[in-house]
Amino acid sequence: MFKVAGIMAAGQGRRLVTGDGSKAMYQVKGRYLIDYGLSCLGSIGIEKLFVICRPDNYELIDFLNSDKRFKEIVIIKKNTRAAVDSFLTMNKIIGKTDHIIQSCDIIANCEDIKRFANFC
Repeated sequence: MFKVAGIMAAGQGRRLVTGDGSKAMYQVKGRYLIDYGLSCLGSIGIEKLFVICRPDNYELIDFLNSDKRFKEIVIIKKNTRAAVDSFLTMNKIIGKTDHIIQSCDIIANCEDIKRFANFC
């Protein structure tokens, strides 16, 4: 079972939000997009969560600092050019520990995420 996960949230989501907003903090049905992923990862027993985000995304950083679903949340503050840059950065930081990495805009059935984690 996975105990470590990462969420890529460094993008600006220009196609979704305007101004200095954040895709991760865009609301869908009264919840932030990233909260859907956090809920699923918390439900499968993730203990240590890494999140890569823009250094100026204070709303997201404050939201993550107040979250209590994980034993530890490591916030990686970095501007990245593309999702692949975020993925490679996070993979390098997490290292060889078995882990899951997902985008901040995943809305999935948590039971499906559990089945996936158990399958791996």
